Amino acid sequence: MEKITNKEIKNLEDFLIHFYIRKRTYRLKILGKAGAPKLIIENEKKLLKQAKDGIIKITNLENFRDKKIKGFELLTGRGGKKYYHIFLEDEIVNFFPNAKYGAFLSIPK
Repeated sequence: MEKITNKEIKNLEDFLIHFYIRKRTYRLKILGKAGAPKLIIENEKKLLKQAKDGIIKITNLENFRDKKIKGFELLTGRGGKKYYHIFLEDEIVNFFPNAKYGAFLSIPK
């Protein structure tokens, strides 16, 4: 289990916002190097601004929004996609950022 070392991350929502800011910043850098069309770069900038404003769309986030986070593990699912096993103060939650129909949180069985 990796501990959260960033002092700004206090709960699950902060962790996910930080995750999306890093993801969008990296993707914007790669698109710029690859010479992507201006429309795609502008859309990515818009999504980055939304993440910095705290606007993220994740199914079931409202159920876990204010829970304190202890740590996380990055795992690989059966289909080869990465997901996060997040340890909260009183339960464990899986976060699937690359799901087919959008990112979501679930409680493992």
